[in-house]
Amino acid sequence: MDAKFTSFHPMDNTGSTAINADGITKLKELAGRDETNYEVLDLTKMAEDGGGATADAGAAKPKP
Repeated sequence: MDAKFTSFHPMDNTGSTAINADGITKLKELAGRDETNYEVLDLTKMAEDGGGATADAGAAKPKP
């Protein structure tokens, strides 16, 4: 959330889009999500810790 922009592959990997923290917050609000059912993971911290995560563990996604 500290980055100027973050890139995403919306729904599939045929193209990318970039969004800023305000946009992420707005999308979260429009989707009716809050801190109880949504999280944003920092992949740079996962890389610093040596990885070990699954391929989708770094995606910004709703919690089940």
